[in-house]
Amino acid sequence: MASALAGCHSSRNAVEYDSIYAERGGNRQKPDKPARPRPGTDRPQNVSGTAAGVIDAARDWLGAPYVYGGNSRRGTDCSGLTCMAYEKGAGIKLPRSSREQAEYGSRISRDELRPGDLVFFTNKRGGGRINHVAIYIGDNKIIHATTSQGVVVTDLDDYYWRSHYFCSGRVL
Repeated sequence: MASALAGCHSSRNAVEYDSIYAERGGNRQKPDKPARPRPGTDRPQNVSGTAAGVIDAARDWLGAPYVYGGNSRRGTDCSGLTCMAYEKGAGIKLPRSSREQAEYGSRISRDELRPGDLVFFTNKRGGGRINHVAIYIGDNKIIHATTSQGVVVTDLDDYYWRSHYFCSGRVL
């Protein structure tokens, strides 16, 4: 059923992400490193206390580098970030891999997303296996650990993430 592999799978995602933009004329601008906001200062309205705790815990790790299988400030992968954020922010111990996390909560549609929900992605456009997880923070944004930039906030409608979206789940 679920694999024992942890979270994101290799740097292939970063290569695919870069090549997609190259195919589109190289219009990709490397984003500036996000400023680390004070927890809760830019939180979307109507976020439950538990979801806010999860989001604040994840935001504390903005800028941390990506390390496959990592779960410390010296480096984390996507599922390590979600595990830490849920445990610290809500007292919930999630399974370690993104695929196991997809089975943990209840499935919801993308248009039902609320802050604190988990968003899952596949290794291939339009299908494949789940290999990435992010936390929805509201306003169509996710926070996650990427292989190329570490922990960042990204728009869910960016081409790569939109085309690799698989499903969403609710734990809270």
